[in-house]
Amino acid sequence: MIKKKQYDLPFEKTDFVSKVSKMRGEIIGRSTEIVNGKVEQKIDYKETEQDEYISSVAKPMTNIIFTFEQLEFIPVFMRRFPGRKFHNEYGINHPKYLQYHLENHFLKITTVLDQCIAFTAEIYRLGIPIKLNSLRHLSENKHTRQTKSVELLKKLDKQIQDIKGIRNRIMHRGEFNDSEIDRVAQFYFLSNTVNEGEEPMFSEDTLKYHMKDAVKNRLELVESNTTELKKYITKLFSLSLIEFETKIQTFRK
Repeated sequence: MIKKKQYDLPFEKTDFVSKVSKMRGEIIGRSTEIVNGKVEQKIDYKETEQDEYISSVAKPMTNIIFTFEQLEFIPVFMRRFPGRKFHNEYGINHPKYLQYHLENHFLKITTVLDQCIAFTAEIYRLGIPIKLNSLRHLSENKHTRQTKSVELLKKLDKQIQDIKGIRNRIMHRGEFNDSEIDRVAQFYFLSNTVNEGEEPMFSEDTLKYHMKDAVKNRLELVESNTTELKKYITKLFSLSLIEFETKIQTFRK
């Protein structure tokens, strides 16, 4: 049987995530109990330094995975617009619907980079407050500046510079420009600015035709970005395994 490459596997099946998840599960098993159907913290549980480290790594790890899962949902939504009833009830036409999910894609791509930076800081126990975590800090810190993990994050940062620019315009100016979506949105707008009984400027079939191309083109972009990002995340987890295991060994001495 041909062994799958790590980036072809679900994250929970990769070596690093499997190991951390198992150890985190063991901590939860030791530290909690079921009381009246509720999970409660044991009063006599004392967290060890190793437990604290494992938990501090598990949290940003799962944040990355959960955000990436949301990225994987976006193409599912983009492929199917709920339809005219949805539009009439909420005033959300197909171009607005597509733009919303596309903006969400760009925002979450950059969020994952931020989460990977926070994750790497925890792997190396840098003790940097979350608000101060940055790639610059990792690049300057003596414990991380020459690591392959930081080298990888620099490559990812460089690759998504255009997406970061889009994110900044969305966050700070509240704008997002996509010429193809904007063009079709104008068709929808003009078709709705008619008096009762008048024929719309563009038929439903015409609008659907143009939206079909817009969706197809954006889906290719979104799916390509998501596939590439998964490779980076998987590689980062793989690189982090050695440092994680080294840290665990120091606690056991």
